[in-house]
Parts: sequence; structure tokens; C-alpha cells
Amino acid sequence: MARGLKILGLFLLAFALAASFGACGQSESKTSAKKNAHSKKKKSRKKITYPKQEIYLPGDLSPEDFQGPADAVTFAFAGDIMLWETMQKPIEKHGVKYPFEAVAELFQTADYAVGNLECPIAVKSEKRGTKGFFYKVPPFTLEGLKWAGFDMVSLANNHVRDCGDDGLIETFGYLEEAGISYFGAGKNKAEAMEPVIVEVKGLKVAFVGFLSPEIYWYDIGDLDKPGRVERQQKKLVRDLAAKKERPGTIIASKKTVRRMVEKARENADLVIVVPHWGVRYHQPVWEDQEILGRAAVDAGADLVVGHHNHIRQAVEVYKGKPIIYGIGNFAFGSGNRSAFGGFLVRAVVRNNKVEQVRLYPTFTSNREKQVKHQVKILKGKSAEKELEKIRKMSAERGADFRIENGVGVLDL
Repeated sequence: MARGLKILGLFLLAFALAASFGACGQSESKTSAKKNAHSKKKKSRKKITYPKQEIYLPGDLSPEDFQGPADAVTFAFAGDIMLWETMQKPIEKHGVKYPFEAVAELFQTADYAVGNLECPIAVKSEKRGTKGFFYKVPPFTLEGLKWAGFDMVSLANNHVRDCGDDGLIETFGYLEEAGISYFGAGKNKAEAMEPVIVEVKGLKVAFVGFLSPEIYWYDIGDLDKPGRVERQQKKLVRDLAAKKERPGTIIASKKTVRRMVEKARENADLVIVVPHWGVRYHQPVWEDQEILGRAAVDAGADLVVGHHNHIRQAVEVYKGKPIIYGIGNFAFGSGNRSAFGGFLVRAVVRNNKVEQVRLYPTFTSNREKQVKHQVKILKGKSAEKELEKIRKMSAERGADFRIENGVGVLDL
């Protein structure tokens, strides 16, 4: 009996040990599987590559390629600009003109050129944070922007206060020294809401800039996380909004947009609205973009040119006025391969009306050897392929532009 119990005990002990080792093996197997899955996910992200593109190199294009009608006023627009971070070494090696050398003729020949300066230009001020994306760009980089032909920049973006109050005040000062005008931000809320009016060949043009609330979303998945959107909205106001006695920009509602545009309309022949909106890397037009873009036109805007999500979006013709929802990155010191390209936009204005919009597709992924931190305009089949994608989206919005020699041409 005792011998039988002893054998039974040994059997049970052996069974328990086997089960234990099996569980450990299973646990290790699951852990390995998770690690492998994570590893594969990371590797798949790194594998984003693009086929060789047909592009215009520096010197391939001349001012004649962009010359507008003598009796019209031409405007050129570029997307997100941040001339540091991964651009630091190329600029220090090749000079401040380097990022623009393949595209400068488009801006230099325009009567007025505008870009989105998505960074503080500062020396004394410190970044507000060390984690995440906070920028601080030295003033000498503005020499390149000025050489490239830019007359004005929008400061209505989510990096405008990366160096806090003092950094924004420094930015105002350095832009003024460089002879580059700005709009979309101010020393207080009243100033930030004011349209900036310039005269171009006798035409009084008002510029209006603002942020749309969804720009702080990291991705569409934020909608599925309870309370995430609400927290981000509070953070957006805390980080960026201009206040009665604080410099910043305007986070717009439909009502705010109407008020700003209506005021601009009072003293201008032409009103151009430049919003920072959309969800990053999300190509379909977001609902708030459509609401605010159309509200701007309803209030009197003649042209809307938007950016933020780093890629191209559709074009719309609403009540006869063009809304270009997303023109993507321009000269931006990022290593993200998802920021493949954008548009350079040229608008022809005659008799106080936008008569034509031309879309030049660009290649901007800095990790690609063909770019290397120098924006390139696509040509040939590469240009046609990218334009056709946007043309299909735009046709549904009343903007069925034609593709002519690698350029999207929208007649109004």
C-alpha cells in the first residue's frame, strides 16, 4: 500500500513538472510570437520605399516654364516648411539655398509667393518640451527662404509655439528683419485674428490663417479611444491658442472662420484663406475641413489652400471657388518616408478672380536618394500617375482638372 502511494506520488510529481514546463514553453512561445510580430511590424515600417521617379533636377527648369500672363497676377503656394533637424547637415554642407534649388524658379517668377513656416525661428528661447516633436530653427535659414522667392509665410500651425511665448515673439522679429511678411499668428488674440492685407500689382489681397481642431489627432484611431479627442482638444487650446495677453494662433470654429473672412472681405479685392487642418497622413478630406473650407467661401473667400497632413488631398470647386484641401510637405526636415510628396500651387488671378490653378506634384521623401532634402517636381509618367489619383478624388468634388505635361490645370 505504502509502495503504491509512493509510486502514485512520483507519478503526480512528474505530471506536475511536465505541465509546468509545458506552460513555460507555451509562455515563451507566446512571448516570442509577440516579439516576432512586433519585429515584423517594425521591419515593415522601415521597408516603405518608392520606385525611381521621373524628376526635374536643379537647372532643368527655367523662369520661362512658369511665366504667367502679363495682364494677370500670379500667386505661388508651398506646404510645410521646417529647415532644420534632418536638414541641418545638408544646409551646413551645401548652403541655405540647397533645399530650394530645383524649384525656386516657380516662386521667383510669381508675383507673390506664400509658404507655411512650421517652426519657431529663435535663438534665446528654449523648446517647450524634449519629448515628441518640438522645433527651433536658426535665423540664417530665412536667407534661403527669401532667396527662393517667398514673400509671406503662414504661422497658423501646430508648431508655432514650440518655443513658447518668447520663441514666437523672436519669430516675428526675425521674419521682419528678413523682409518676409507673416499672418495667422499675433502677439495676442485680436492681432492673430486680423487679416493681413498686401498690395500686389495694384490688387489688394487679404490673407487669413487658422487651425482646425482635428490637427492634434495622431491618427483616425483616436476616435475609438474614450476621452482621447476631448483631452487633445484641451491640450490644443492650452498649447497654441492666442489669448488676450498671450501670443499664439487661432483655433477656428465655423463661426470664427466666417467672422475672420468677412472682415478681410471688407477691405480687399481678393481673399485667400490658408488653413492648417486635417488628420496627418489621412488622405480623404476630413469632415471639419469641408465644413470650414465651405464656410470660408460662403463668407467671401476667393481661394482656400490648406496643409498639415503631410500628403496630397483632393481639390474642390465650391460655388465657383477652388478649395485645395492638402498640398502636403515642402522643404521639411523630416525622415518620415510616408511624407512622399505634395503640390506646389500656382494661381492666376485676373479681374479680381481666380482664373486658373496649376498643380505641380512634388517628391519630398528625404530618405530617398532622389530627394536628399531637396524638393523635386515630378515629371512625365511619375507626375501623371500622382495627378491622376488626385484627379479622380477631385472630380467627385466638381474639380475635374486636366493633366497637361505633368501639371494639373484647373480652369475656373
